[in-house]
Amino acid sequence: GAPGASKTTFSTWLADGAARADAAVLYLAADEEKAGIITRLGQLDGFDRDALESPHDTVRRAFAERLADRPNLQVLDAFDDRCSLEEAGAWLEQSAQERMRVLIVDSLQTVPCDAAAECEIKRDQINATLEVCKRLAKRGAIVIVISEMSRGGYRSGDRKTDTSALASGKESGAIEYGAALQCGLYNVKGERDLIDIEIAKNRLGGEKRDVRVRLDRARAAFVEVESPPEQSEESRDALRVFSERARVDHRVRRIVVDVDHRRAAGDGHRLFERADLEVGVHRRGEPLAG
Repeated sequence: GAPGASKTTFSTWLADGAARADAAVLYLAADEEKAGIITRLGQLDGFDRDALESPHDTVRRAFAERLADRPNLQVLDAFDDRCSLEEAGAWLEQSAQERMRVLIVDSLQTVPCDAAAECEIKRDQINATLEVCKRLAKRGAIVIVISEMSRGGYRSGDRKTDTSALASGKESGAIEYGAALQCGLYNVKGERDLIDIEIAKNRLGGEKRDVRVRLDRARAAFVEVESPPEQSEESRDALRVFSERARVDHRVRRIVVDVDHRRAAGDGHRLFERADLEVGVHRRGEPLAG
């Protein structure tokens, strides 16, 4: 997902939901600190974020006690706890017993991986890490991997012109080939709490459709909301024509006002000619140059 698209909050929400469904869940944090993940889990459990982050740790202790009653949900800091991807997978497999296993890796670009340790090129490191994730999935785990998005995937903010979510995994093109289900998270322009989830690839079956969700920041939770209907090509063309005409009208009005101010100085004739030209082009529906 793009920067600021709530990837970590979304994956924490998934981890919490899977644990409540009695899966054995391990969140391996290598990008954001472990404390940030635990704070989000506390919000999902009904605790106030400010209270969880307060220097007075009464609330944090209360949540820690409640979290201790959920041994099937664990958060490890890949660096502070010195846990590689391979070690996390082995630990989860050993401790899960008969439960479904869910491993969340945050993120692909930062997680320590033994198989990638000897790789000097970043692309090779990513590819080696993906191979480990695929091996863990073949052994029965559901592996959810957060990946950064290359700048081309969000540069303009227009998904129709930016690189597709399928091809915008950062550092390696192998990301799109290694995933069974690949989603892209995008902030909705002008809407702080709305996020569009593009289902770029789905080999798991079922309907392939994009989803819009609203983030409840107080609870660190998401709820699906209705997406606006997609505009037809004809509607987009009509909107472009309307915008162009509005732009020309604005320029003409500015010229006329300028003429009024400069007429007394005898310099208005050429400006009137320019105004006539702009109006003529506008009426013919031709694009303006310059």
